[in-house]
Amino acid sequence: MTRGDSDADRHHALVAGGGSGGHVFPGVALAAELARGGWSVSFVGRAASFEERLASGAGLTFHALPAAPVLGASLGRKAR
Repeated sequence: MTRGDSDADRHHALVAGGGSGGHVFPGVALAAELARGGWSVSFVGRAASFEERLASGAGLTFHALPAAPVLGASLGRKAR
């Protein structure tokens, strides 16, 4: 048996991104390139979102997570 002959030998990447095209487009491009290289790839992001439309449109498996943007102060300031 050679590498890649079974699902157990196959690499899987989970790509996450969302909120803006600056995060989503590179993630989708990376996922597509990995898939061309024989990887199994899934994309994770917010349901009914820009990233879901792009990832699904690119033929990627999409997993929705409950998420919301952090608005206003920076994440570091909100964590204090």
